[in-house]
Amino acid sequence: MRDYQKELDGVTANLRGRRPRLLLHSCCGPCSSYCLALTVKRAKG
Repeated sequence: MRDYQKELDGVTANLRGRRPRLLLHSCCGPCSSYCLALTVKRAKG
């Protein structure tokens, strides 16, 4: 089974302070709030 949190941690560690642009489509607030909370710190809006 894949551990997506570990994969995300690896990807964000490789950013080395850079904040790439990200276009994120989300269908609704409740199911995407965790994703938004993580990416708002790591990507330009």
